Amino acid sequence: MFWAVSLTALAGVGLYGRHRAAHPAVGGIKNRPTAPISAPESAKTTITPQPARDISQAQPEPISHITASGITETSLPKIGAPNTPATAMALPQPNSAAAPPTDRPALAVVMQGIGYSDTLTQIALAKLPAPVALGISPYVDDISDLIQRARSQGREVFVTLPMQSAHPEHVDEGPHALGYGNTEMQDRQELQWCLDRAAGATGLTDVSENGDDQSNGGYATTLDFAPIAEIMASHNLLYLAGSPDDGRQTKGMTATNWLNGDTDAATLDANLAALLPSASNPAPRILLMVGPLTPVAIQHLSDWLKGPAAKAFTLVPPSTFTDDGQTTNKQAEAAQISGAKSL
Repeated sequence: MFWAVSLTALAGVGLYGRHRAAHPAVGGIKNRPTAPISAPESAKTTITPQPARDISQAQPEPISHITASGITETSLPKIGAPNTPATAMALPQPNSAAAPPTDRPALAVVMQGIGYSDTLTQIALAKLPAPVALGISPYVDDISDLIQRARSQGREVFVTLPMQSAHPEHVDEGPHALGYGNTEMQDRQELQWCLDRAAGATGLTDVSENGDDQSNGGYATTLDFAPIAEIMASHNLLYLAGSPDDGRQTKGMTATNWLNGDTDAATLDANLAALLPSASNPAPRILLMVGPLTPVAIQHLSDWLKGPAAKAFTLVPPSTFTDDGQTTNKQAEAAQISGAKSL
């Protein structure tokens, strides 16, 4: 009897052990705390976008030769408009456009192509002075984070509004472009998509990292653009036109020069030097667009803005040149250095 009971107990233990072995992961992994995963050694040098709260670690370098004209958080336009997402940044009410300086020509710069490269974006945010505004495509994945980081540095931000270009057979503006045979309702829907993406920005622009492609027949020069411009104005957004030929009729400003960033260092330096005012080229105001974003463009623009040549200008944010669009063409033509042609 004793041996029979013993053999029965041993058999039960064996069956229990086989049942446990058949389900080894059920209890252990479910209740095990998850340990932090360390980044591989190679990832420690990768620069990735940081939340706005960390931007204090990458503030722009001090500018000793150029002073911004009233660059404060309260001088930046507010985007507090209908249909703006509740998560958008709360920005201050815009002041009237600051008067351009009279002792030296005013220079405003917009660096286009921000966001496509995390590394180049971080370098640009760290090296370029705060009055230099940023141009961002609405198709950039982390656009909301980029806008917040830029505004926390006191920068203005202009989001490209995708529109049918003057040469649609050569340029693809993406799936949310206005024009291309859209109905007015479809264009309004695409505009709303862009407005949602641009929450917190200073304004919209027809300029991309490849320059102005609206002159001489782009969507922005057509009658269909008029209701779009009205909607932008109702959202308190400025409109940055890439050329006087765009015929801007809404509140904003117009670029006077384009600097190709995808070139060699010597050409960049020569084109920057050509901006300097002279007796034959007084240039009371310059709104310079730079793109695409490249290492050489960031470095040489940064060096030039901190060098002796920049003493000839007062660096200001683009909104300094804000007008209602009624006399934009005359003002921009008076300020042009080279007929608004690409440098």
